Amino acid sequence: MGKIYSVFLLLCLSGYVYGQTFVTIGTATSTASIFGPTTSTSSGARTERHTGIYTVSELSAAGMATGNTIFSIAWDKTGVGGYSGTDLTIRIWLKTISVTTFASNPSFATETGGATLVYETTNGSIPATTGYVQFIFNTNTFTWNGSDNIQVITEIIRPSSWTNTSFSWRTLASVTNAAATSNGAAGVDALARTGTRPQVFFEIASNGIDAALTGMPNPVATVPGGQAVDVLLRNTGNAILNSADINWSVNGSSQPTFNWAGSLLPGESVTVNLGSALLGVGFNTITATVSNPNGSADTDPANNQVSKTIAICNPLFGTYTIDKSQPTSGSNFNSFNDLASFLASCGVSADVTVNVVPNSGPYNEQVDFKNITGLGGGASITINGNGNTITATTTATDRYIIRLSDVSHFTINNLVVAEGAFTTGWIGIHLYNSGNNISINNVTVNMNPSTSVLVGGIIASGDPTSFTTGGTFSNISYTNNTIIGGGKAINLYGKHKCDH
Repeated sequence: MGKIYSVFLLLCLSGYVYGQTFVTIGTATSTASIFGPTTSTSSGARTERHTGIYTVSELSAAGMATGNTIFSIAWDKTGVGGYSGTDLTIRIWLKTISVTTFASNPSFATETGGATLVYETTNGSIPATTGYVQFIFNTNTFTWNGSDNIQVITEIIRPSSWTNTSFSWRTLASVTNAAATSNGAAGVDALARTGTRPQVFFEIASNGIDAALTGMPNPVATVPGGQAVDVLLRNTGNAILNSADINWSVNGSSQPTFNWAGSLLPGESVTVNLGSALLGVGFNTITATVSNPNGSADTDPANNQVSKTIAICNPLFGTYTIDKSQPTSGSNFNSFNDLASFLASCGVSADVTVNVVPNSGPYNEQVDFKNITGLGGGASITINGNGNTITATTTATDRYIIRLSDVSHFTINNLVVAEGAFTTGWIGIHLYNSGNNISINNVTVNMNPSTSVLVGGIIASGDPTSFTTGGTFSNISYTNNTIIGGGKAINLYGKHKCDH
């Protein structure tokens, strides 16, 4: 029988919200595949150019003020479009502008004239995942004058086809001629006006000297042993950062202070190795705090600390239980999410069987099984629900109750998945993006009283919300399942081979 240890807690140190303030410009009303920094254009080499105007009232409503320095920009990508190569040319300009609309067929050369190039790369890529796509300025920062609108201009040049064309971006309500776009095999100077703009997110500097810790790439969840402890130090103020003190601890035990010295321009980051730590089986918490930037008080202490708790464990194997009346310890998980977290941290080395203790439910949670190493022909995962129910309140972006993200050799038996409250859509069991050798047997998905086509029982697709965006699936087996209500019972979209 496999063993686990103590109570699991993993703090995700990811995302884009680093620094003093990240302001959201405008309120998104929809998503669109054709309006964003890039789109689902045809295959082959393309040059895409986009621009949009964001008004003083929108900037002020977001919390921006005169003299704010912008470090970075982000767009929220809701589709899984991506580019796996590293040869994209990506350029971003910002510009203050007094007008709120564009003249007929604005010229790209004219619009970039007088603009500040804030980001440029010739080896860019776009991840095939949803979430914020952030570009930390690497050529110039940009200071808002407080009285003019801001124009955002982008150019993306790709030498070959997209890896995945399912792009979609959060967009603002349409206004007349506030955006323009063009694309073609070669750069097209004449832009076509449009009113639909993507929502953008600006990162704003602190007014003063401000050092921030924005991440801890190491250590990571793995087997017992020594690991380096690294933190990401970022200058989130508007002055050059030359020095800072970093205090850190391992499981509450203080380590020697690290005195960093260097030169970081506003917005720049550096990876700092604090030392190493010997991590034993169980749960290890590493905390780091930065202070004394340039020997002075820090403008914004709220971004000074980063903490990470990781599971140090050997790969799972054998038989376990899920029982919410018992803590996660020994061979029991308190929840489906505890199980998913351990699988992501520890992986598997042989077959794993998880029995949900009869009559221990219902379980009120959403769970995403992903990033599980070791799965294959000799190491599978089987969850026996034993008639228990799992349900949850879902959102427009997280519609699933159970999601299997890019997993293989995974079986779910004898579980009841029940619809809870939802915003605009709901999925009982979602096979997401790709999967193989997955079996769902004797499962009941109860969607009553819903009849919407946005409500589905068992869905396989390549998009986090859409039922009709392709994924890649093989050897999918659905046997003796009961689907009650809803608009879609079982729906597979994409390249797949399956048995019913």
